[in-house]
Amino acid sequence: MNLVEFNIAIVGPIMSLFLGGISGIAVIFSPPGIITQVLQFLFEINILLGVFNLLPVFPMDGGRVFRSYLQKGHNFFDATMITIKASEYIMAAIIIGTVGFALFATGYSVSYREFMSIWDLIIVMFLYGGVQAEKENAIIKRDTKGLYVGDAKSRSFVFVSPDRKISYLYKMLKKYGEHIMVTKIGNDFAIVDIFKKEKMKDAVYVRDIARIIPKVNAKTGVADALSRMESTESGIMAVVQNGKLAGIVTSSQLQAFITLHLASMYERRGYKTSKS
Repeated sequence: MNLVEFNIAIVGPIMSLFLGGISGIAVIFSPPGIITQVLQFLFEINILLGVFNLLPVFPMDGGRVFRSYLQKGHNFFDATMITIKASEYIMAAIIIGTVGFALFATGYSVSYREFMSIWDLIIVMFLYGGVQAEKENAIIKRDTKGLYVGDAKSRSFVFVSPDRKISYLYKMLKKYGEHIMVTKIGNDFAIVDIFKKEKMKDAVYVRDIARIIPKVNAKTGVADALSRMESTESGIMAVVQNGKLAGIVTSSQLQAFITLHLASMYERRGYKTSKS
């Protein structure tokens, strides 16, 4: 069982149900009026969100909870595929329910049935997009097993002291021809952001225009590193090995590395198939 993913994923639904429960208790003791109506709405919406979020379907938290539980007896890829199959069944059930409601729920107006049908289809489209993303990520993880960030790192940068003056950067650029410059702020590594014009006006030292970037261990899998980049919305990370800066890696580097690796692997598979 993947306890890390389980613990992270279960927080959202539990918090929604907890807030719903608090709102429900408050409704009981609040006097009639607008406050009670607001609390009633918060109770209903939080309980609904909590229950919906617990469904074993991607990309909801319930899908990740279900996958993490399945990893007690399956590897990550197989657990993901089983969860995707469960997601497909749930999406099919929603579509069947939507069609049934639109055709046979005669107690509601046509406009209401149309609105609910469209809303359900939007939900299914959202779920479908999440399912496809998880499927692609699982395949990439499987097919890049054994490939690490250290394999894709780049040394195409210049390391500068944070106490250097800005004028020094121009000399470094002329000398090395590298516009990517890295410095260290405390225990963190940072990119020297020379493209922020508003900061450059008043900057004197390198540290004044330094932007701290996430660190990633050189032994981290390339798929995990790319996922982390997307979740932190960082396009660049410092690759660390034995506590020291081993290089840098950008999202475009990782994507190119993964794409070329997969293309090469599939080409070899095709070649072997054709030879056999």
